[in-house]
Amino acid sequence: MNIAIIPARAGSKGLKKKNIRPLCGKPLILHTVIAALESNLIDKVLVSTDDEEVKKIVEQYDLEVIDRPKELAEDHTPTLPVLIHAIDQIVGHISCIVVLQPTSPLRSPKQIDEAINLYNDQCSSIISVCVAEHSPYKMFNIENNYLQDFISKKWRGMPRQKLPTVYRENGAIYITSVENLLSGDIAGRNPRPFLMSSETSVDIDTFYDLCVAETIINSENDF
Repeated sequence: MNIAIIPARAGSKGLKKKNIRPLCGKPLILHTVIAALESNLIDKVLVSTDDEEVKKIVEQYDLEVIDRPKELAEDHTPTLPVLIHAIDQIVGHISCIVVLQPTSPLRSPKQIDEAINLYNDQCSSIISVCVAEHSPYKMFNIENNYLQDFISKKWRGMPRQKLPTVYRENGAIYITSVENLLSGDIAGRNPRPFLMSSETSVDIDTFYDLCVAETIINSENDF
């Protein structure tokens, strides 16, 4: 089975109750739930949550809700133990685990299926990425109240088009194995990238992000 896990805890510092905030007429988490259910390659969808409001929102859909214990719903709780707790509830063979964070509402069912199709025995996992909007080659550290080039001063003043292309993890799709999780590493030894556009990579952490996502959804552009 290809199992999708949607981790959705109640707490959120950047944007309170963000998983149930309305986005274009429906709670944020439903955008991910619907995308997972409309995927052609996902066999089972689970939501891991400690939030009673999330449970009420998703209970109308044909998926399983896993009650997450409080110790796995703290601000600094890593994703790994949450996923291990979820797979412990599953009976049957798991071919792959597809982690879909509810804060990535613009990732489509088609993209989920394309990412799953990339996953094979030649890689340990799939991690969705997009081109970094701001190049680290143009970034600085501050040391003793002075700017120090983050990478090297040889890139200083270089036009953006001539800088090496850098990709960032966008948090939308992770595909991995039970073996990776039990070994303590979601990515494994040789993760493969799944490239997404910057529009579909919007990650909701602030009210600004929510406004950007709503603008994109309401636009007529086919992103």
